[in-house]
Amino acid sequence: MTGTAATPDFTDAPAETSSAVFADFAPALGEAFARARAGGRELYGFANHEYVSSYLGTSAGLRLRHDQPNGTLELNAKSPDRARSAWAGRATRDFKDVDPAALDAELAQRLGWAERRVDLRAGRYETLLPPTAWPTC
Repeated sequence: MTGTAATPDFTDAPAETSSAVFADFAPALGEAFARARAGGRELYGFANHEYVSSYLGTSAGLRLRHDQPNGTLELNAKSPDRARSAWAGRATRDFKDVDPAALDAELAQRLGWAERRVDLRAGRYETLLPPTAWPTC
């Protein structure tokens, strides 16, 4: 690939994340925690964000770089007696597309489903996972 220009930031230090990525997201998450508490649910979880910087260089002079932002949010809701729980998670680049209120509503619905308990004998059962159980970034 002779003649391909190097990316201008090839020699820069690897990309770094900061708490600024959570600036708009954190207050909305706090509101979701308050709404869950008022609704008789306990929320637990974590949010994570990182950058992965990848470099490609060849002896022919090719110099390319790509910075990939990766974020995850995982929330677990529990009933006050802790007999029921539900999980929801999202993969994101920057948390601008994650709605904590919608996740809390989803978890409340799943906890409602768990009010009906069905005991099953030991064995193998088909399990269906929602698309959000798989990372997309």
